[in-house]
Amino acid sequence: MNPAASEPQSDARSVVFWRNKLTFAGAILAYAAILFLGCFFLIGLLTPVHNPYVGLWFYLVLPGVLVVGLLLMPLGTLVEWRKQRRAARRNGDPGKPLRLDLNLPHHRKVLKFVIVTTVFVVPVVATTTYQGYHYTDSTDFCAKVCHTVMEPQYVAQQRSPHARVPCVECHIGSGAEWYVKSKLSGARQVLAVARNSYHRPIPPAITELRPAVETCQECHWPEKFYGDQLVRIAHYANDEGNSPRHVEMIVKTGGGDPKHGPARGIHWHMALSNRIEYVATDEGLQDITWVRQVTADGRSIVYRRDGLTGRDPKPDGIERTVDCMDCHNRAAHDFHPPLVALDLALDSAGMIDRSLPYIKREAIAALVAARTAPDNAPQVIDRHINEFYRREYPRVARDSAASVRQAVIAVSDIFRTTFFPRMSVDWRTYPNNIGHKNFPGCFRCHNGDMVSDDGTAIQRTCASCHVFLEVQSADAESSLIRAGRFAHPVPLMGVHATTACSNCHNGGVPPATSCASCHTVESGLAAGTLPELQRFGISAGPLANHSCEACHDLSKPRDVQAIASRCTTCHNDAAADHPSGIHAEALLAAQTALVEARRRAEAALAEVKASAGVASQARADPLAYAGGRGDERSNSFAWLEDSASVMRLLDQASAIHNPDAAITVYDAIVAHAQGR
Repeated sequence: MNPAASEPQSDARSVVFWRNKLTFAGAILAYAAILFLGCFFLIGLLTPVHNPYVGLWFYLVLPGVLVVGLLLMPLGTLVEWRKQRRAARRNGDPGKPLRLDLNLPHHRKVLKFVIVTTVFVVPVVATTTYQGYHYTDSTDFCAKVCHTVMEPQYVAQQRSPHARVPCVECHIGSGAEWYVKSKLSGARQVLAVARNSYHRPIPPAITELRPAVETCQECHWPEKFYGDQLVRIAHYANDEGNSPRHVEMIVKTGGGDPKHGPARGIHWHMALSNRIEYVATDEGLQDITWVRQVTADGRSIVYRRDGLTGRDPKPDGIERTVDCMDCHNRAAHDFHPPLVALDLALDSAGMIDRSLPYIKREAIAALVAARTAPDNAPQVIDRHINEFYRREYPRVARDSAASVRQAVIAVSDIFRTTFFPRMSVDWRTYPNNIGHKNFPGCFRCHNGDMVSDDGTAIQRTCASCHVFLEVQSADAESSLIRAGRFAHPVPLMGVHATTACSNCHNGGVPPATSCASCHTVESGLAAGTLPELQRFGISAGPLANHSCEACHDLSKPRDVQAIASRCTTCHNDAAADHPSGIHAEALLAAQTALVEARRRAEAALAEVKASAGVASQARADPLAYAGGRGDERSNSFAWLEDSASVMRLLDQASAIHNPDAAITVYDAIVAHAQGR
């Protein structure tokens, strides 16, 4: 046989293996990926504004497509060879082996192609893979690629002191273990985004974060925490002049390293020689029921609010040891409440002109109005503020038009950074544990209810954490400053002096300044306007036209006897025929009648429950609701639940505010029960 004649035949036979759809598809994918990589590279060079999706394609998608295409090419050859070999064996021919023979010109060409491709592709893939690794750790990737999902967190982070700190520094940290964990979790989250099945809002991640000692303390060194800080807070009233009020105080930050001072102040909680553990019953770690302090000498003190001793088992819930994140839980993602944001804007030159009358009040009203139309919020805010000044202050609208426009821009920016309707997020979604004004914060533990076995409560005095400063002279050159006490703008007495700040302050609409504004159920019962009771035909009582202060002295106990004694300041006990119908004797008599009427209604409910087959529950709790089956029983239980709800409402409203109306309701329940 002539070798020269056999070589082309052998070479031609080998060429057939490369001619298949899979290899061609791989080649097309590889060449397309190389082409688009070049295009995206030029786009990145020539585009002045960085687009996060260019990075997504350049570093992640296209390199993956290139690798897949290159793998498909030899895979197609192998598949085609196996296919032809099986066909040859069916005809009794062993088939041609798949081998590299450098004596064949075509094989040499293939080898050259593989070498050239490898020399080109390996650096490209290696570089893009390395850059892709870093790109997936960038803030752009975390926030902008999943734009809608992470928009609230990204907007808040960009306005925080940690704006230049990448997300991964806090959420992952260094090391392979947490990197792998985060990427596995990220794969699940990407799937949720693709399926549109993610939570709205995104749950807080505090229980999933790496320990603060491995993240926060890489930059913030606890051993160097010491000293106090001067804090100045500006508040502006809702009056015409936006009256300023400044609070200046020394915050006892403190530390825990004896080389820099004694372990005291706020950072004492996580000082090096102390350990504080707690149990929270909710995922947001806001409801804390159990606290244990372990001192440097190993002494353990347990505080709890359920009345049990420190030796009893811990309550059920999430257990944590206090670190940075238990207080600084919104260090990079704090959403300023509207009132705080407006105070900051009014206190900053050029943002909102403080000379605009009622600008704070109207800004709040504009934000409230914009919430009903979030997609058109800037237009709603613009219309509300401009219409107010054109209607009420036409001269201001004309002479200060530029200031009004700037105020509209500032208020619109507050809305943009505070309200995220697509993710069901606003400033109330994620409580901020620093402080205690708009959220429980410090008062989660320092509430006076956490008591140790010896009866000692976790202290809640203001002086524990800060010292308020009082200016003694209005003259700036000769003014003196001394330590003083916090003066609330509205004097607080009785229960209001010890209630948590967040019970009244929520960062949105300013807290009410009248009793009726908060105690709507009580005032509604007195006026006979509670919607739930209108079907009973109630009317206004004798207290409807009296102020709450007329009967309530917050410096005294809240009971009928104390209120009755206060009646004598205006009404003589003997004046039973007084037009108002209010006097001490009548008040005490009304209280007795109310107790009896409620007892009759309670007994009537218990009888109906017993007849419905739930006597044991009725005896245990006459107001408890237990479900049943069957039309007759369902109707009975529905009526029982409704009646019990009405009685609970009267308990909440304190029936003494309108005794006649309450007795009317109790009697109606008894009559309905007896007439069944």
